[in-house]
This record gives sequence, structure tokens and C-alpha cells, in this order.
Amino acid sequence: MGFAGVLALGGCASGGYQAATHHWVAFDQVSGIEYRVDNNQCARETLGESGPRVLKTNTVAYEQYVSCMNEKGYVLTAYSDEQPPR
Repeated sequence: MGFAGVLALGGCASGGYQAATHHWVAFDQVSGIEYRVDNNQCARETLGESGPRVLKTNTVAYEQYVSCMNEKGYVLTAYSDEQPPR
């Protein structure tokens, strides 16, 4: 497996900040720069240049974003209790 990027899913948190619960894992070896390019491209295609900054789960936009990332070779994986985010 290659690079793992972090995704903070939209939602409400009492302190205004919610820690990432999932991360993207690439099937092939990719650099951090390649991941950011792929991630930004999918976000722009899904939300547009002036769209919201947070994707809310269970929306059409979220499903389109996930589909785009999957097509680029990434899989969204939940953090386990044994492996907290870094």
C-alpha cells in the first residue's frame, strides 16, 4: 500500500473541531504531493471552486468525491482504536 491521506468528515463537534475518523490509502505508491493533487482535483470537481470547505456525509457531493478518489486508486479506511491518527 502507498500513501495515506487524512479526511476529516463534516459533522458537529462541541468544540468546533472534530478529529479525523478516516484516511485515504492508495493502492499504488504515491507521494504526498500526488495525493494532494488528486484530492484537490476531486474536491474541485465535486464542490467547484467556490463550494463549501467541508463535505458532509450522506450527500450526493460526498458520494461523488468518494467515487472520484476511488477511481484514482484510493480507498477510504476508518482509523481503528489501535491505530490513532498521527
